[in-house]
Amino acid sequence: IEIKRPQDAIKHGIAYLTEDRKAQGLFLDMGLSDNFIAPILKMFTGKAGFLNFEEVETHAVTQIKNYNIATPSTKQKVMNLSGGNQQKSMIAMWMGSQPQVVIFDEPTRGVDVGARFEIYQKLRELTSEGVGILLISSELPELIGLCDRILVMHQGRITGEVQQKDFT
Repeated sequence: IEIKRPQDAIKHGIAYLTEDRKAQGLFLDMGLSDNFIAPILKMFTGKAGFLNFEEVETHAVTQIKNYNIATPSTKQKVMNLSGGNQQKSMIAMWMGSQPQVVIFDEPTRGVDVGARFEIYQKLRELTSEGVGILLISSELPELIGLCDRILVMHQGRITGEVQQKDFT
């Protein structure tokens, strides 16, 4: 496949969650519901191109519940959430596109222990549902705890591979 823009990746069932959620992953000045539908906006528009606000709200409430996001409202600006809730919001945003493959780049950077545990649970849940996960992490314990195999890269090339049975 050829991917030239994010829409191409979404069309092919691929999602990428950046390590820099604040600068590249979320619309901080916008509410949760707006962030959740950003990659899948067409799913919430009618033939005339107008948003179905009732469906948007239902989707947002579902994502908040499914990802245990602490917020007073679906309209809460993402910038006002904790780092862990921002990260869970970004995951919820991209999982709405129902990807087959997800690239998680440093998924627990800057989150507390509780959010880290919830994110790990969600990653395991996704793999049990058949979603392929490519995990990029600089934290070896994270890789050992989550991966089936670890590929080591140096200067853009794979320089090593370790199977789960050989993790130490």
